[in-house]
Amino acid sequence: MSPSTTQTDQLFPALSAGLGQFRERVEGTEGDYRERLLRLEGQQGIVPAVTLAVLEAIAELLVWLYEAIIRLAVFILQADSAIALIEVFGTGLRGIGEALDREWPQGLMAAGKVADALSDIGGTLAQLDEVGLPGLIPRPGTLEQIEGTAFHLVRSRVDPELESGSLDQLLEDLQVDGSGA
Repeated sequence: MSPSTTQTDQLFPALSAGLGQFRERVEGTEGDYRERLLRLEGQQGIVPAVTLAVLEAIAELLVWLYEAIIRLAVFILQADSAIALIEVFGTGLRGIGEALDREWPQGLMAAGKVADALSDIGGTLAQLDEVGLPGLIPRPGTLEQIEGTAFHLVRSRVDPELESGSLDQLLEDLQVDGSGA
């Protein structure tokens, strides 16, 4: 893990961890949340109606999040490639600066300060990833985790030909009368 990973990628890992914990609770692998929610099955009234409405809203939000992450991932991958290009360019500049700083036959080359400047600029650009990117730019792997978790929870809403995601399955299992009566 590079130094910049812990500094710059904080929002999205928190989102990923929160979604992972939500999934565990929906699927019943953490605590008894699923079991407690399923006690509302077939019940009527305000609590079952609100529960259903909240879970439906979360499901719709997860579909939106899934689609947004796919679009964001394209941008992030391109930005990551651009940063890699800058780092490669920086390595090249640093190499040129170091080469110019060597002893050359008299009268052939007198770079001095130019060599130092190229080495310094190139060194900085080559280490761009270590300088730290803005805290809202996620790593591609983090986006993949978020996308995968959201998809697992609501996959039939993303692709109707697939079986229900675990959140959709919970909503189906509840069979709550949402009338609030």
